[in-house]
Amino acid sequence: MRLPFIKMILCASTAALTPAAQVRADNQTLDLSPIVIGAPQAFTTQILPSLAFPSATVPTLHSFARANYTPPAAANSQWLMIGGMTNGLHDLGNDGFDPAKHNKNIYVVDPVTQQVWSRPMTDPTSGLTTAQIESLATTNAQYSQKGSKLYITGGYGPTSATGKYHTFSELTSVDIPGLMNWVKTGTGSAVANLRQISDPIFKVTGGEMATSANGKTHLVFGQDYPDNYESRQDGEYTKQVRSFTIVDNAGGLSISGAVSHPQQDDFRRRDLNMVPTIKKVNGNLVENLQALSGVFTPSFGAWTAPVNIDQDGIATQPDPLAPGTFKQGMNGYRCGTVGLYSASQEKMHTLLFGGISFQFYNPATGQIADDGNLPFINDITDIITDAQGNMIQHLLPASFPSIIAPGTGTALLLGAEAEFFLKDGIATFGNVVIDL
Repeated sequence: MRLPFIKMILCASTAALTPAAQVRADNQTLDLSPIVIGAPQAFTTQILPSLAFPSATVPTLHSFARANYTPPAAANSQWLMIGGMTNGLHDLGNDGFDPAKHNKNIYVVDPVTQQVWSRPMTDPTSGLTTAQIESLATTNAQYSQKGSKLYITGGYGPTSATGKYHTFSELTSVDIPGLMNWVKTGTGSAVANLRQISDPIFKVTGGEMATSANGKTHLVFGQDYPDNYESRQDGEYTKQVRSFTIVDNAGGLSISGAVSHPQQDDFRRRDLNMVPTIKKVNGNLVENLQALSGVFTPSFGAWTAPVNIDQDGIATQPDPLAPGTFKQGMNGYRCGTVGLYSASQEKMHTLLFGGISFQFYNPATGQIADDGNLPFINDITDIITDAQGNMIQHLLPASFPSIIAPGTGTALLLGAEAEFFLKDGIATFGNVVIDL
């Protein structure tokens, strides 16, 4: 089986178990689950050279909304990218976000023909108002794709109405093929392929969003940051799952059945990975969601216990103090992810690519080390969940390659707020988990 940028190889492997770590009190738990150094028995991973685009410039973005769609008459799927930031790590001082670094272009990328199209939201043919452009050029918005529609909520960015940053409260419906066509040809307009409504329920940044098999969309965790960024200053965390059904038809865009589930202090999370899962229940494969780790605890540590979310948006967390509860130490910040499920083994694999982490692999010692500053890492791990719900994290032999930044001589650390695009032709379940 071959995936984009990943080569899955069936083989046996050896692994070493690191002892459970004793960690700082700022984290959710005082201990972490041991990490297995070495790939699981099912497969190993290999990072392949990135796609070369000799005649086009690939956008350098993070924290953006995206869709994967095959337009009419196209031979393969193409990628749509909206919003996000064009720089790397934002400044950690006050006013750390630069308005000039918000992405105000919409991109379409064809990974097979190696073509890239872009068109600025300010293009005279877009038909977009200043307010609409600002709501689309946000960072850390939540998004969910449903067929030919991409739905985007919230996000953080500047607004000309006040001259300051804030969290947006829009739900945007994007007609993917229509907007792709405008980007590639300039015919028609962008606004003709967008619908927007505003409601406080969508006023979230740094959360996650997904639509379950029953049609309910879930806006999970995140925060409302009301002003310009200040170092070590939190916004108002939602501490909850917000569930609703999106109604998008000839009558317009709306939501129905909105429910804001009860707040819980342990749901004070943002910039986390929320991943699709599959589990066999009474002989049937059931698709749900799982929120992993995230930041920050009230004392600026990392969350460690996972949160399971069912198709109705009901969220449950295993007892963080229980000895058998999985407590995540690596890849805790939002990064590129992919899920794989083996029906024969009844095991769910979740691969996490780089990002920001409390723990990291120290090649000098061959051991897992801790860093309370939550550094960036190039390490890749696999969280495995068995049929009984037991979880364990493997450090995979593959990692992002060492790339030296031009002019600085420092090694780049990759993966934070990145996106994983699945290659065409890979067998998946309905929630895009790969069928092993």
